[in-house]
Amino acid sequence: MESIQRMESVLRTESVLRTESVLRTESVLRMESVLRMESVLRMESVLRMESVLRTESVQRMESRVESVQKMESVLRAESVLRTESVLRTESVLRTESVLRTESFLRTESVLRTESVLRT
Repeated sequence: MESIQRMESVLRTESVLRTESVLRTESVLRMESVLRMESVLRMESVLRMESVLRTESVQRMESRVESVQKMESVLRAESVLRTESVLRTESVLRTESVLRTESFLRTESVLRTESVLRT
């Protein structure tokens, strides 16, 4: 009876860990999707700005080009920071998943050993 309860507990734990892993994966995928959409919107915005710049006078265009370059630099920096954040999040999620898997495998091994020792 105790063995069955332990197995049920292990199965519940495994189910919770799988659910957490799926939820984390979905969260990371959503973040990546949002980052891609933001990147596309920024590129479209930059392209629109470039189109406007082409129709302006040379002096104004030079001023705007500098502005666009600064914006691109800021956007690149933001993109790098977001990418680093996503990579850190993925790394943390992978580490947590590995630690949970190791813990589960240890628990499973202990339960098997106890079961073998009883028999």
